[in-house]
Amino acid sequence: MNWFKKMSQQKLLIITRGPSGSGKSTMVEQLSSETGAPVFSSDEYFMQSGKYAFDPSKLGIAHEWNLNRAREAMQEQVPIIIIDNTNSKFWEMRNYVTSAQEFGYQVEFKEPDWDSGLKDENGRWNVDFLDRMQDSSSRNKRVPRQVLERMVGGYEYDPSVEKILSSERPVFK
Repeated sequence: MNWFKKMSQQKLLIITRGPSGSGKSTMVEQLSSETGAPVFSSDEYFMQSGKYAFDPSKLGIAHEWNLNRAREAMQEQVPIIIIDNTNSKFWEMRNYVTSAQEFGYQVEFKEPDWDSGLKDENGRWNVDFLDRMQDSSSRNKRVPRQVLERMVGGYEYDPSVEKILSSERPVFK
């Protein structure tokens, strides 16, 4: 029996994670296709007339907008919900996990694992591999290598509900 059919008796929030070029979008499409689950991505906020128009000054608004859409789906008892964001830091997932608990959802974290080159021998994302994947893919927004290095360098590994709930957003002065 597939994991999603087994889980369909329970409400499930799937939080996908992974840096640019990791295959997260492909994984999300497959999950959504297999489960029929709606996908909520903050990137959708930046779509204008079918084109991606990212504005970093509106990132906070985009994430709040996405959280509100996901919460509406939870209120409607949608059985499986997929969150499609980079989610590299635990605190970035906190509001989703808190909402899942409020509405009685199990939480599962998923990262792409389609190729052994995605991560190094220590289980950390492989920047060289990710950078090459961006060059070979026409679907990704090209992320400069230095941004990819920062993204991977700050990535928090091995999420759990407990770790997420105890995380805090950093305060910058």
